[in-house]
Amino acid sequence: MLKEGRGSYKMAFKEGDFIEIEYTGSIKESGIVFDTTSMDLAKKSNLYEINKTYGPIIVCLGHEQLLKGLDEQIRDKELNKDYKVEVKAEKAFGKKSAQLIQMISASKFKEQKVPVAAGMQVNIDGKIGIIKSISGGRIIIDFNHPLAGVDLAYNIKIHNYQSFGICILEFVCDLQFVICDLSFFAFGYLFLQF
Repeated sequence: MLKEGRGSYKMAFKEGDFIEIEYTGSIKESGIVFDTTSMDLAKKSNLYEINKTYGPIIVCLGHEQLLKGLDEQIRDKELNKDYKVEVKAEKAFGKKSAQLIQMISASKFKEQKVPVAAGMQVNIDGKIGIIKSISGGRIIIDFNHPLAGVDLAYNIKIHNYQSFGICILEFVCDLQFVICDLSFFAFGYLFLQF
């Protein structure tokens, strides 16, 4: 385990430090929760997964286990204190890119006997996208991340920390990666090869 933080005092976390953190990520504008380490909130937000472990997780700062904007904002926080931080789209899932919105012929789907509907999630040649519209034999698919262009808000609390190099074996044994559950964006999921 990491050394337990005592009281509430200012830390200067740096790249390579391991922290134990609990968090809830939501869309800033609407307040819709898209990821959390809290089992109760996951159930309340219809994000609960039976095989997922809930509770604080251990991450290594500066190693892309958290969104860049969240990782940066953690650096000057105190242990055992609740914070609400905002992460701009550019430092979260990026801006929406017009180059990731593509038009595909409906005949490609018909050839594979795949029914399509607006809002459906598809996997085409390893790229996941959402069907935005179907019109005149053409299908518009957005391959941007569902949260691209969206400002986010996080409620965070850092419980413990350990500087890089100390108890590394313990950390590796408990290593957990932050993976956002975005299943509420999906209405269907198809694998297609063109």
